[in-house]
Amino acid sequence: MRKTTFLLFLIKAHLTLQSLIARQRSRRSSITFLSLRGGPQDRRSDPTGYYVRRINLMGLLRSARNDRKEARNDRKEARNDSPKIIIFLVLSIIIATKALALTGEDIAWKVYNRPQGKDSQAESIMILKKARGKEKVREMRIFTREDKKARYTLMRFLSPKDIAGTAFLSISYHNGKEKQFLYLPALKRTRRIAGSFKFHRFVNSEFLYEDLDRRYPPKYHHELLKEEIYNGTPCYVVKTKPKKKKYSSYGYWIQWVTKDGFLPIRIDIYDRKGKLFKRFTAQKWEKIQGYWTIFESKMENLKKKRETIIKIEKIVYDQGLAPEIFTKRRLERW
Repeated sequence: MRKTTFLLFLIKAHLTLQSLIARQRSRRSSITFLSLRGGPQDRRSDPTGYYVRRINLMGLLRSARNDRKEARNDRKEARNDSPKIIIFLVLSIIIATKALALTGEDIAWKVYNRPQGKDSQAESIMILKKARGKEKVREMRIFTREDKKARYTLMRFLSPKDIAGTAFLSISYHNGKEKQFLYLPALKRTRRIAGSFKFHRFVNSEFLYEDLDRRYPPKYHHELLKEEIYNGTPCYVVKTKPKKKKYSSYGYWIQWVTKDGFLPIRIDIYDRKGKLFKRFTAQKWEKIQGYWTIFESKMENLKKKRETIIKIEKIVYDQGLAPEIFTKRRLERW
């Protein structure tokens, strides 16, 4: 709809400009010049057989004065019309630029629909760092798949022993609905993550369960704050705020989204009192098999001085993973 309106505007602007140019040309062409060549009626024979031209000098002078007067009027009108034409062109450029500019909601949708392959499999590690510097390293395998109905993410922890076998399944339907399941091998059962439990920490990391959602754009308000270079990368800076409290435990967040690939590489997260308390940053990202991929990221709890780092050591896209992998029943098979 926006593109059609913009094209109609350009056509109208073009026709208006052509009309102004034609008007100027018409005025210039109205200036007449008197030919000094006489017609047959202005000729008569003399005894030598030559023709003699009869020139009305007073008529020539009057015509020249009239022509000069019309020329002065045309120049005056042209000077009066020139600023109007310039203003019209400048406004056309400004309106055209605004029509093509992305809004905050446009950017949110591009992030949501960012190409991530039909499926993927990644070997990863999760590093938990406490305030005093103590670290825990966990190995995990991450699978993803997308079809016409939803996008599926399965995370399976491989080590250490106290968490090995724990698995998490997230199903993000394209209509905005979400389902999350957590399998705990010690209890030998699968738990549905829903309601306020989504605001809890994911396996004691600095990520919440809600951070693992895709963030369906219509559930939030999006505002484009500015465009800037962040760490050498051109970015859009977008502020996002949930429309209802049930959609997030956060007050709002501001994210830096790359113009090339629409990849969020920094997210400042504020609580409901408007205080900054968490920050997500991408330390390393590159394009693999044509898909932009974050290879190293960090979530910091700025209040409690804790952080969680996720590193991808290897990833393969589009290898044809079976749909059966992304089911609740498969979670419990370890």
